[in-house]
Amino acid sequence: MEKDRQPPRDSRGRSAESENSMEAREPETARHEALDAFYIGDTFHHLAENLRQVFWIADLSGEKVYYISPSYETIWGRSRASLYADPVSWTASIHPEDMNRVRRVLTARKTDPYQVEYRILHPQGEVRWILDRGFPVRDENGTTCRYAGIAEDISDRKRAETALRDSEQKYRHLFEMESDANFLFDAKTGRILEANHVASVLYGYSRLELLGMNRAELCCKMDRQDGGTFDNLPKSPVRYHQKSDGTVFPAEVTSRSFSLQGRKVRIAAVRDVTERQRFDEELERRQSFFRRIIDSDPTLIYVKDREGRIVLANRSLADFFGIPMKDLIGKTILDCMQDREAAKEMQRDDREILYGKIDRVERELHFKNNAGHDQWIYMIKLPMKNNEGAIDQLIGVCIVLTEYKMMRRAIARREKELSANRRELEMTNTALEVLLKRMEREKDNLVENILVNMNERVLPYLQKLESSRLDEVQKACLDILKAALAEIGSPFTRNLPRKHADLSTMEVRVASLVKAGRENKEIAQILGVSLNTIMTHRYHLRAKLGVKGKKINLRSYLNSIQF
Repeated sequence: MEKDRQPPRDSRGRSAESENSMEAREPETARHEALDAFYIGDTFHHLAENLRQVFWIADLSGEKVYYISPSYETIWGRSRASLYADPVSWTASIHPEDMNRVRRVLTARKTDPYQVEYRILHPQGEVRWILDRGFPVRDENGTTCRYAGIAEDISDRKRAETALRDSEQKYRHLFEMESDANFLFDAKTGRILEANHVASVLYGYSRLELLGMNRAELCCKMDRQDGGTFDNLPKSPVRYHQKSDGTVFPAEVTSRSFSLQGRKVRIAAVRDVTERQRFDEELERRQSFFRRIIDSDPTLIYVKDREGRIVLANRSLADFFGIPMKDLIGKTILDCMQDREAAKEMQRDDREILYGKIDRVERELHFKNNAGHDQWIYMIKLPMKNNEGAIDQLIGVCIVLTEYKMMRRAIARREKELSANRRELEMTNTALEVLLKRMEREKDNLVENILVNMNERVLPYLQKLESSRLDEVQKACLDILKAALAEIGSPFTRNLPRKHADLSTMEVRVASLVKAGRENKEIAQILGVSLNTIMTHRYHLRAKLGVKGKKINLRSYLNSIQF
């Protein structure tokens, strides 16, 4: 196409004729000569002139062209006249890389049909693929006298083949690079048509062994019986497959069906999910453990999403609202509480947290439960962030204070009652103190009166009796009477320490006589008991008065505690 391009040369090194010189020879004359030579009629002429392919007729040596169809000019981009003038000029368009191969085919064709594919360089710079097929033409004697052929532009087919080959290579590359075990199998028979390297490693079979198997042979016996080998689903539930050594493993199968060269096939990716299953089991165990922990916690625990819906809650929260756990999930606080004002107040706190206005809520809230009873809770709310750092949930913990509050109320009421009782008791105590003081004064007056009466009305007569002549018995009786009167008039017994209040009547009498200076024998005679009895009473007196074993005179001690 360029003006300074050197004219092409044929296989014998001859320069191609210029377009004007080639047109000097009448193409129509040459064409009709070729047609006449082969007795070609009008029908064949019409067919050859309208073929998309290039139809040609040449001698056995290829140095003379008898006929070339008009398609030559379209495909080669050269005039037919130039070919008639130089029969080998068509070879100048052959791609240099294909030239030697085409020459070898043309040299070896002899009297046999041939077929060759090669590329030509179109004058416009385009590379075209040509399928050239030649066959011998024999005369009435059976002798090969000509060659005829058809040259077809197969560039589109070659491009399609190249695209298909590239696609197949890409598919193969992706098929082999996939981390899962990949299979291509016949959707009808289940026969494995292709398998990648990962499949060989996973199942322990070579690629050739896999290609001779049916997909059902990869599954363990249990799945085979259930018919769950490779379900006709985009993603099947976990199945159990079997390796060549008999090892059974859980497999997740993802598959798709499509048509390949008129056959319905299915491509499947198999993934060994043993580790994932272990992880899921461990995760489930931990979640179950976590669930048991939060369900056993008496505090109310919950998690809400950005719409205020409860996405997680413990049993204490469900029991608090009286809503089954399964019905609680997905509800808002307005769905759970009849106290609308308290519920709206909680929602305001939630929005403050979820929209990042505050990073913590911690306060007490009083409200009426659905039964109309007072409830108190202490709330703590915190934001929860996702992997991108955005707040998408909040977690809340509530401590129920109702029992504590009710107890405080009961204690306050009781303290009020006790305060009233205390004031009443104080008034009573004051009255008793006044009464006791008055009784004490009256008692003192009574004692004083008794002493005065004894001194003025009794003792003078006793003194007269004592100065009169009395026998021993009368004297003893008189002494007893005097001791008794002294005891009655003495505050001795009232001034004994409280710890000695358990003295018996006889011990008190003995103590009075000891205090009066009487000897043991006299005391025994006065009281009419034995001397040993008096000694025993003296022993008990010392013990009860706390002077047992001490070098203390009993009479002196008794006098020391006199009022």
